[in-house]
Amino acid sequence: MVSERFVWLSSMLLLASMFPLVVALCMEVYLIGGIILESAGGRVAIAAVLFGVSLLLWIALPLLGKGLD
Repeated sequence: MVSERFVWLSSMLLLASMFPLVVALCMEVYLIGGIILESAGGRVAIAAVLFGVSLLLWIALPLLGKGLD
């Protein structure tokens, strides 16, 4: 039997791991963008847009899901 505390703890750990994942993904896009686009501004913009969209979806989707219930 799985306890409620275990489910809560595993959910919190998964949620906490999302931020480093998004940061690592943006850093990777920034580095690959440096190879493809030879301008610093372009790669920063793409990485920043990816970071913003990821955070928006990370925050907005759960809030929308709560509103539908």
